[in-house]
Amino acid sequence: MVVSIRLSLMKFTYLSTTIAVLILGCLPIADVTAQDDPEPDDQSFTNLTIVVPALEGGGWDLTAQAVRKTLREEGLVDRVRIEHSPGAGGLIGLAQFIEGRRGDGSALLVAGMFTVGASAPNRSRVSLLETTPIARLTETSAAIVVPVDSPIMTIGDLVLMFESRPDTIIWTGGSLGGPDEMLVQTLAATLGVEAAQVHYKAHPGGSEVGAALIGGSANVGVSDYSELESLISAGHLRALALSSNARLADVDIPTLQERGIDITVGNWRAVFAPPGISSAERDRLVEVFDKLADSAVWKAAIDRHHWSDSYLTGPPFESFLQSQYAIASAMQNTSQQAARVETSFLHQTILRRYPWLVALVLFSIVIASVAFWQRYRARRSVADLAEILEGVSSDAEVLSAKLDDALQGRMRQIDADFDKWGLSAAEKEIALFLLKGLRLQDIADLRKTSERTVRQQAQAVYKKAGLDGRTDLSAHFVEEFMNPVSELPDHQDPRP
Repeated sequence: MVVSIRLSLMKFTYLSTTIAVLILGCLPIADVTAQDDPEPDDQSFTNLTIVVPALEGGGWDLTAQAVRKTLREEGLVDRVRIEHSPGAGGLIGLAQFIEGRRGDGSALLVAGMFTVGASAPNRSRVSLLETTPIARLTETSAAIVVPVDSPIMTIGDLVLMFESRPDTIIWTGGSLGGPDEMLVQTLAATLGVEAAQVHYKAHPGGSEVGAALIGGSANVGVSDYSELESLISAGHLRALALSSNARLADVDIPTLQERGIDITVGNWRAVFAPPGISSAERDRLVEVFDKLADSAVWKAAIDRHHWSDSYLTGPPFESFLQSQYAIASAMQNTSQQAARVETSFLHQTILRRYPWLVALVLFSIVIASVAFWQRYRARRSVADLAEILEGVSSDAEVLSAKLDDALQGRMRQIDADFDKWGLSAAEKEIALFLLKGLRLQDIADLRKTSERTVRQQAQAVYKKAGLDGRTDLSAHFVEEFMNPVSELPDHQDPRP
């Protein structure tokens, strides 16, 4: 009985194991089959990557953020990821997009007129013409702004200064060749200002333009109003005019045309797919953006950022893109001249407009050279005099030493004569006072004795020395002093 139960359990275990192996073995096969099957069309845009070839916070980034918000809230795409690849007016991001995303139907690039304009000054080998154009989305208006403490109060003040003293204006804006520089160059051409007199500093975005104005490295700026709106509202910048055809809604800033300047320069933004995608993938992307352009969320974003709706797709957009590259090519020479202002500013402006300043500078150089030469001569003379004085001082020290030696020798000679005469200590002191020319009463006062005593001691000195008096005593020692000095072999005129 037990053996029978054990055999039944063994059969059951074996059967269960066999079934489990068969089930597990079928799972990989089913998985491989599912992966090999193509995804349904409705899953093509579950994930979408938008590449922004600029830093965060700029116009392209704002556009990408608005596109992502609309796609997600309208349920057009489940997940949208934004990547940033800044540099060279968008050309670095464009080159990486073309090569790295080739054939990827779930990737988009946000770009615009700045990318087109940056091609010529940067000698780019890539262009938006190599991508797959999907849709032009918006146009934006550029604002001409100054720091809030600028003496330029109106666009009329700016025009007057630009016409009369263009070299005093340091413009700042977006990348070279972009719509910001185009606006500045067009304004210069309209006012008759030579391109070489336009001092233009390029920056990658509106935030950098605002920082340059507030920091004082430029005094007039041009950038999209949407990028400068916060600084204008905060009171850091003053807007003078817009480059649009009409005023923006709820924005009290005049246009250039209102002030009699017939210039309208706008910036457009669009989305592009990589090269190498299929027609079906392109059509599906266009379909998604057709729905985006009609959505209430997108229209609200346009109103919030003060953009203009310029939606365009298909062949009309492709023709528009080609025309923009033709315009950029025509502006190439002007842009290059403006770019050279940095290096030729002194030559083109100061030499030609301010010859008196050049003369003043040259005169100052001459005066400085003369003053330097005179100072050099004076310092040289002082050095020569110091050298002479050093030589004279050295000679004087030598003579002083010799004189000290001579005096010491004379004193020893006097002591020797006093000893030879047999003078006492008191008599020696009296004799020295007599040689110094002191009167008898003075000697008595010094020795605290009577004049009579001093006279007796003096007579004792004369008697022992064999001299008649004070005159003979002085003459005796003067003769001894004079003879040795006249015999000094090293005696010379101390004057140089």
